[in-house]
Amino acid sequence: MAMTTTYTTFAGALVHESRGGTERFYSPDPLGSTSALLDASGAVTDAVSYWPYGEARSRTGTTPTKFLFVGTLGYFADALTRLYVRARHYLATTVRWMTVDPLWPDQVAYLYVEGRPLTFVDPTGTHSIPIPFPIPAPPPGISMEVWRSVAEYLVSLGLGAAEVLAGLTALAVLATLVGVSCSEFKKRRYQVCPHPGGNPSGMRTCKEGDGCMGTVALAKLWAECAAIQAFLTAVCFPNNRSHQAALLSYVRNSMNCSQLIDDNCDPIRCARRWLGY
Repeated sequence: MAMTTTYTTFAGALVHESRGGTERFYSPDPLGSTSALLDASGAVTDAVSYWPYGEARSRTGTTPTKFLFVGTLGYFADALTRLYVRARHYLATTVRWMTVDPLWPDQVAYLYVEGRPLTFVDPTGTHSIPIPFPIPAPPPGISMEVWRSVAEYLVSLGLGAAEVLAGLTALAVLATLVGVSCSEFKKRRYQVCPHPGGNPSGMRTCKEGDGCMGTVALAKLWAECAAIQAFLTAVCFPNNRSHQAALLSYVRNSMNCSQLIDDNCDPIRCARRWLGY
């Protein structure tokens, strides 16, 4: 007798499955890809990372789910690198749809999400849409367009939802306190973040043995530095190589902290610490 699998969705997104009585809860990244599966106790049973266009970069665990890359939004893996997305099939190895867009010529015929896989998805198989970033409202003085561009900049460099949220929240608080000012933002960076002239706050990279809560605290500081630097790089000093290099350094350190959190920490407790409660 075939095993029965029951899926649960909430607001159109896949959140849970029961496979022959074995429960798994889906934990997505900002794109909607399944980054982890959790059992009923909150323990991680499976973890997955992806290359930008959907091929699996790494995977642990044996749950035979077909909802992986953008899986919580309905992308279904019916072959190793082929995904069924409602209206047609997408082939990750070629970064192209296998058939023409049903809305062509109003939409691009074959290229997946118009070449923007880090910030756009196509859950209908007919047209790409920007992913819903989990970001706070912009502070007075920063338009939503600029605010979203800073968020997209951070995501394009590899930061996940928790880092983006933490960094932009800190940036919003700073802007509220000192106003939207390139000089004030740069001053804050010199006060808190490591830079060529020194490291006034003594920040360091995360390492094994820091403990989960200590690692999260450091990750939030690196995310704040990344968000401040992303604004400086995108708005105040575009095309400035030293600012671009600083941003990449802050992003790498934040991602390093997050990897240690993913590898060693309870996901529910850490999520609460990320969100500040």
